[in-house]
Amino acid sequence: MPTTPREFDIIVYGATGYTGRLVAEYLKGKTGLKWAMAGRSLSKLEEVRDLIGAAA
Repeated sequence: MPTTPREFDIIVYGATGYTGRLVAEYLKGKTGLKWAMAGRSLSKLEEVRDLIGAAA
């Protein structure tokens, strides 16, 4: 059965927590990897994004 291409290789759920932030920061340095953050609060996700210097 053929598979459809996925938009992201990895999605970090709970990225606003301590461990999630560390994982997101680690993934930010990986080239060629498409990843995203997910959580309950958009404003907190934006805060983590800005804190680790990830692209929007």
